[in-house]
Order: sequence, then C-alpha cells, then structure tokens
Amino acid sequence: MKVKVESINGGPAGTVTMRPEGGVLVLEGAALTAPTCLNINHIYAVNQGDSVTTVFIKLFEIAKKGAPLNVVKYRFDCSSLLDATQLRDGVIHAAFPDGPRNLHIFVNPASGSGRAVKIWQEETLPILTDSIHNVISTITTHRGHAEEVVRNMKLGPKDTLVSISGDGLLFEIVNGAVNRPDFNPRGSDGVTFATIPGGSGNGLAMTLHGYVNARDAAIALCLGRTVKLDCMITRQPSTTGIRCGFLGVGYAISADIDINSEFMRPFFGGTRFIAYALKKLLQWNIPGYGATLRYVPAASLQHPPRLNECTLQPGCPLCGEAADAEAGLQDWHTVTDDLLFVNVNNIPYIASDCKASPYAHLSDGLCDLVFVRRRDITRMGMVRLLLALETGGHVMHPAVQYVKCHRVELMPQGPVQTYITLDGEVLKQGEKIEIEIMRGALCFVSSRTYTVLL
Repeated sequence: MKVKVESINGGPAGTVTMRPEGGVLVLEGAALTAPTCLNINHIYAVNQGDSVTTVFIKLFEIAKKGAPLNVVKYRFDCSSLLDATQLRDGVIHAAFPDGPRNLHIFVNPASGSGRAVKIWQEETLPILTDSIHNVISTITTHRGHAEEVVRNMKLGPKDTLVSISGDGLLFEIVNGAVNRPDFNPRGSDGVTFATIPGGSGNGLAMTLHGYVNARDAAIALCLGRTVKLDCMITRQPSTTGIRCGFLGVGYAISADIDINSEFMRPFFGGTRFIAYALKKLLQWNIPGYGATLRYVPAASLQHPPRLNECTLQPGCPLCGEAADAEAGLQDWHTVTDDLLFVNVNNIPYIASDCKASPYAHLSDGLCDLVFVRRRDITRMGMVRLLLALETGGHVMHPAVQYVKCHRVELMPQGPVQTYITLDGEVLKQGEKIEIEIMRGALCFVSSRTYTVLL
C-alpha cells in the first residue's frame, strides 16, 4: 500500500508506504531529511480526525528497558476521503489483524486507597477510547460482584476481561471465568484476561509487564499480545468445587503479614507488608506454625541455585517443554514441623516488590514451594530473608527450602495456626488444602513480548 498525503504532522506533502513483510510504515516527504520507519507492531491507535480526510496514528517508542513508554502521534492530511480510508483501514488491518475486541473493564473503587477509579478515568480510559476496541466498564459495588457478573455474562473469543485494581479483583474475575460450564482451558478460542495495576499488591502486573504503570499497561491492552499462564487449582474438604489462583498459596508468617496488615492499608499503601513484618519480627515470640507438607517434587533448588528463570515470554524453553504429567506422581515427600514461612507460588512476583519465587515459570505446569522451618533460622536471619524478598535473593539463605512441584498438600497442625491464603484471599482455616496446576489454562495480555528484550 502506498498513499500520497498532502501533509505529515502539518508539514509539506509526502507519501506513506506500508511494508507488511517488514512490519513498518515508511514516511517520505520534503520535510523529512530521510525516510522515517514506524514499527507497525508498536501502533496502538488509529483514528479519524475532525475532518474525514485526516488520520491520526499513535504508537509508542521504548527509550530503554524499564523506562515509561514514549507516545508519539502522527497526523496525516489526505487529499480525499478515499485516500484517508485506504490509509486508515490498511494500518488497522496490519496492526490489528484480528480486528477489534470487547474490553470488559472491572474497577474496584476501594482499591489502591481509593485511587482505582481515578486511574481508570484519567490514565486508562483516554488510551482505550483512542483504540479500535469496544469498551464496556463496570464499577464493582460489593465483594464478589465481578465474579457474579463474569459467571453469567455472554463471553466469546473476542472478549477480554480486565481488572483495574490490585490482585483481589482479578481473583474474582478469574474464578468467575474458570467456574463457568463453557470454560475451555485447552482451547485457543477462549477469553483473555488483563490487569491494569490499581492496588497495593500488583504481583501479576509486575510479572506480566515488568512495571506498575497503568498507562503503559493500557497500551499493552490495546495491542493485545498474550502469554499463556498456569492456573493454580485448590480444594478443601468443606468447600464445594474449586478455587483458582494465579499468584499462590500462603501460610505461616507470610499469610499472617498479608492479612493482618490490612489495617495499615490507608496509611502505608503497598508498604504495609514491610511495616507489619518489621512489627512482627520485633516481637519475635513466634513459636512456629505447625503443619504437615506433602509434595511431589519435580526439581529441587541447591545452593548455589541451579534452576533457570523464566523469560516471561511465549518462547521460554522450559514453558514450551512437553509436559511430563505422570513422572513421579506417586513419589510424595512429607515434612512435619513447626514452619515459619510457607509459600506455594505460581509466578515469580506475589507483589510488585516481592519476588518470592524467582524460578517460577509462566506455564511449565509446576508450582514453586518455598518454606522455612522455625528451628532453622534466627530473628536476624528472618529479617535478612524478608529484606531480600524484593530481588529474590532470599532463596540463597541456607534455611530456605525451594522445591518445584507437581502437587502440594498442606495440613495445619498444632496449637499455633494462622490463615491460609490464595492470592491474598482467606481460605478455610485449619483445613487441609490440596494444590495442583492446570497448565497454560489462562491467557493474559503481556507487554513482556516487546519490552523484555531491550
């Protein structure tokens, strides 16, 4: 496709040439000292201007890894409606070959100390309004609202379920979808999910995007590039059906900190976890949380570590390996002890500043068990461990046991028990929980496909 335009960004006339095989738009004109190439894969919005012969194209540029995206806008004034239509439709077809999607946005007004609605209205909505996609928004009014809506709404392959909140609202959305009778974890025609950070945890946003930036996550949503993600399935004796997670299960001090720090949320926001952890450790009268852990190991972490981190991209070698579903499934290992720290994680980050399982992969069909016995660590050792969680360096501590598992069972025991959490949501206390992985069952929008390589 080659279109002559009367003006590029208000300058003299020029031409726009599309080269789909190279994935670029080539701009040439008297005002340009050299041809300018626009990456088609970076285009997130194509719009008609005030005049029917004007076309606006918006795309992003990456200055450096980890930096916010630079948004660039081009204006093309065409000589006729036919030329403008040809330019607009050609670019849309090249940049969005699957056409527009239905973006179902769920916003929790209480999330992020009440900032989620502002993030939606000021940072996210303007980006999505510019896109070719259809936007349908729901402001949740009560706990479980999003799960109720998702369970009963009409969904198809063009639908994307989006959370603007922390990880709690997304937990509702995922459980609403997975518990639908038409959910297809093995099909390629199912709905996709997306998260735009608007809360205090944002562990999944950090894993999928590498940042906690609502505007850039909204741009990723417009682009719609996805990765497969394992789904963590949990069962308890007194609970009907299953509960599904994407972060992980917590017990002992990790769950204690997560739940009991809630009262600090209005004052500390995301730093409430660290504040409460320091308070807890200053007391250091914790006798340990009794439990029996049973697990089927796939690989064990040695010191120094010999496991590979996930590339967090569709091409990760380990995520792409054929599943060895039956290997060693009867080889159960058992640990009965007073434990101080227990996490069974699905992804590397369980909060934006907590890389609890650095060797977790997006879709390897395994969960990562991380635990510490009470008798193996001192107070200062625990302080160092918690401070190292941000980078994942805690796994180097000799008291940390790190095992990649096919399945895990946790049974609280003894006089000192605490919460059991799944993605930060409290499950039934004092009951056994069974954990397994549904490999690659969830499809999530991710910006790692174009940022992690830089």
